[in-house]
Amino acid sequence: MSLDKLLHKVKHIYLTGNLSEQVSAAQILSRFQNTKYLIIKRLESQNPDLVLTSLECLALDNAAPIEPILKCYQYWDDSEIKLASLMAIENNQHSLLAVPVLLEAICDENDYWDGGWNDGDDISLIAARILDNHKHQLDHEQSLRLLHRLQNDPEPDLKGKLIALLSRHSPTLLNENNVLKSTADTRIFLRNTQDKIVLYKATQHPDISCQKVAFQRLSEMDCREYLQVFLNGLSHSDPSIRKSSVHQLAKWNYLVDIKYLNFELLLSGIPLYSLTGLLSNEDKLHVIDQLQNKPNVAYSTTTLFLLICSLESQHKQLQLARFIPHFYQVFSKLEESEQLDSLNHLLTETSEQLSVAFIRQQLQQEACSNSIKRLLIEHLSKNPKTSHQSYFKELTLGTSGIIVADSSVKSRTATNTAPINEMIGAEIIDANAQPALITSTLDALKQAHSPAISNADSTVASTSTSTSVKKRSNRSAKIEALENQAIALEFCSNKTWLRSLCSDDKISYLTKAAFYALIHALCRHSISFSDVQTSRFNLLVLELLLDEQSENIGDILVWLGDDWIQQNRLSLMSSPCLSLRVGLIKHINDEQQLLELIKHSYIGIQHAALNQLALNGVCPQKKLIGLLLEEPLLYPQLANFEAHTVYEILESEFDRRSSTTLQATLTYLETTSNPP
Repeated sequence: MSLDKLLHKVKHIYLTGNLSEQVSAAQILSRFQNTKYLIIKRLESQNPDLVLTSLECLALDNAAPIEPILKCYQYWDDSEIKLASLMAIENNQHSLLAVPVLLEAICDENDYWDGGWNDGDDISLIAARILDNHKHQLDHEQSLRLLHRLQNDPEPDLKGKLIALLSRHSPTLLNENNVLKSTADTRIFLRNTQDKIVLYKATQHPDISCQKVAFQRLSEMDCREYLQVFLNGLSHSDPSIRKSSVHQLAKWNYLVDIKYLNFELLLSGIPLYSLTGLLSNEDKLHVIDQLQNKPNVAYSTTTLFLLICSLESQHKQLQLARFIPHFYQVFSKLEESEQLDSLNHLLTETSEQLSVAFIRQQLQQEACSNSIKRLLIEHLSKNPKTSHQSYFKELTLGTSGIIVADSSVKSRTATNTAPINEMIGAEIIDANAQPALITSTLDALKQAHSPAISNADSTVASTSTSTSVKKRSNRSAKIEALENQAIALEFCSNKTWLRSLCSDDKISYLTKAAFYALIHALCRHSISFSDVQTSRFNLLVLELLLDEQSENIGDILVWLGDDWIQQNRLSLMSSPCLSLRVGLIKHINDEQQLLELIKHSYIGIQHAALNQLALNGVCPQKKLIGLLLEEPLLYPQLANFEAHTVYEILESEFDRRSSTTLQATLTYLETTSNPP
């Protein structure tokens, strides 16, 4: 009932309001079947703006009656209305009835010059596009009209559409009248014709570009009867034709004996692994043997993996075992893209387990990219072997090497500086090579008092000072490297390890990124804040939240709880960080404070305050909807309320502010996209 009242008000404005209001009302009424007749009737108006609006509305309804639209096209001698009419015809399911009008639009001289451009060209082109897309059958007389237009020097774009249309409906007219004057015309003809014999002959066309189109079209049409054409294509001089031939033969599972393949020619412009569909299992083994016997196998790593993965199961594991040592040896020489490809294939298409030594070697290299680190550490975390879990624990706890440090450096909580190993560029040494196992950063610091280490520290410090200016002058944009420990914490699900990192002697030396990852790991695995809370931990969490670069703050605040937030409210509220301010709103229950925040200049804070009011239930829905109507940017939020209530409030607002209420109604309908 509330919707009926609302539409009654909209209809009244549509018939009596100003032009701007009528346009908005038309967009609303066109969305309902019982009011759409008003939009169709308005096509008879003498006001071009109202006619244009009606056509634009009908263009969104593919079931709209097409006859009034066709009459409108023929009645108005106005290029904008003609173009809008064509747009309303384009997706209409009754477009077959529009063929005569479309032919008229294509073939008649449409002269609508505005001084710089002839809209008539657009009218002809759009009409041709509609006729081409709908693929309605044309009789001989209609095709003759198109041929006559083609012979009358049309614009290049229209010429292409006309050739495409005639290629499908009357190809003989094109050939008999010799209208394909250029190679470009021939290519358009070949792309659209359904004549397989014509395409077969075109595979021998003097122009290679026409041959390419012919091979492509025969492939699309799955012409098995022209198998020999594709076999011949394997030795074609053009790599794209060779590739098309390989693809089609592989699609048909047609195996070609390796002795008939010219590998030197085929692999010029075609990756080797694309040939796997043409080779028998024995031929693949032969190719793999040849590649593995080459002195430098690095260039073909991904190819070899794909070939091996395509082998029958009884041969796959043997070839993998043979190749993996070579893979470990050449991996660092590969481009990053090939490293990623080969690792992805190895980890997703085989059950191969990477060795800990290989993973350790890669993770300790500065050149190791973030993507590679993530793949390797994720693989490590999922491997249940003791050796893998042991190294994963080292990475998670930050004990995978010795950290050389000066004992005079204070902790991060006391100095608000970066951790020790970041400050002095600490040397990370493989833990397996050490006589005594270092199990924590604190243990490393206890051993960091020898003269040699102190001298090294002073050398590093002096070098750092002398080169700092130079480094600043040579800065360039680059992706910041992720820390191994931070990535490991993302994949860690061991609650004991995570809890152990929260002790005061550990968290003081975690980097900011690692501490951030630790907090999210604690949240993710439901380790409560009270289980790990210390005064130092509290301070570091507060520093993290006040850092403007922190993300996903809302999850952290939920984990910390309302009591902690209340204790630190003054510090938190003084932060200029908008993401923190938004996160804090979920923990505000005061209605007046939330109502004030709805008027905030930042839309994110407005949304958060509105959602909190709705969740709390302290503010009636009608009052909230009324508040939304005061701010156009919040209109989309109307979709979060019951439709009956929204319609009721909107209907009551029309008498007071019709224009803004129309906009709010339209936004609501567009947002919900499901009017009754």
